[in-house]
Amino acid sequence: AADDRGVTPMCTRPEPCPLHAGTVTEALERGGPVALYIGTPAFCQTAVCGPILEFLLEERAARGDAITMIHAEVYRDPYATEGDLGEATEVIDVYGLDFEPQLVVAGADGSVTAVLNNSMDRAEVAQALDAATA
Repeated sequence: AADDRGVTPMCTRPEPCPLHAGTVTEALERGGPVALYIGTPAFCQTAVCGPILEFLLEERAARGDAITMIHAEVYRDPYATEGDLGEATEVIDVYGLDFEPQLVVAGADGSVTAVLNNSMDRAEVAQALDAATA
């Protein structure tokens, strides 16, 4: 959260989420399971992105520190130009995405245990997190 990496706002959720405290690299170096959620809740709140982020926040509350969760936004500054969401963030380029949302979950050894794309429900999110923390 101390380094926005050129992303404004860092979180498009109406009340910014607490999943911006570090990077995936930092989380993997610390060890333990990691979940990376790539999505932009402000632009699909009722469809997919917003609800999935809420599922993750509920799971975080229930699981505590059992898994590090990170939320990455899709656009650097989606409000800069009316009608144009602008440039994609670094995470989109790194993962080569042309869609959102995506949830990537890795176990304590850094191996990917689940990848969920586009539409996912509460049970699928919980199952993906369970696989990494088992």
